[in-house]
Amino acid sequence: MTMPVLGELIAMLYATEHPHILDSAETRRTLGLAPADLDAALLDTVHGLHG
Repeated sequence: MTMPVLGELIAMLYATEHPHILDSAETRRTLGLAPADLDAALLDTVHGLHG
């Protein structure tokens, strides 16, 4: 009996060996983007849902 899922799990172990660091600096520089304010985005979403 084989377990293909186990093989995939082993293949993905590399993802747990180093921390995931999200860095948008290059995108921000290249495209001139800036992150949206979370509170403002949430309020816009709520107002959009309720007219």
